[in-house]
Amino acid sequence: MWRRNQQHGVGVEKWKDGSWFSGNFSEGKKFGFGIYMWRDGASYKGRWEDGKIAGFGCYQWVDKKQFTGEWINCKMSGFGVYQWADGKRYEGFYTRDKR
Repeated sequence: MWRRNQQHGVGVEKWKDGSWFSGNFSEGKKFGFGIYMWRDGASYKGRWEDGKIAGFGCYQWVDKKQFTGEWINCKMSGFGVYQWADGKRYEGFYTRDKR
């Protein structure tokens, strides 16, 4: 959907490299819930604010590690669960991607 020549509402955006985003837009920026799939297979499912990962969501790396929890400005920030591919996990608080 478009409003004033900007993406606004629900939609899908695709790039030539195979990456894509499906979700909500507000004034041309990702906002609300959305799913982003990178060309290497990494993915994020969760909240967006002002075009950035923010709020609750789950990021999964290509090697199957994943973080489910709070994000601020595209960084793990707040409570979350980090799980490695072998099943080991850490539950706790993060600040700017650091435990």
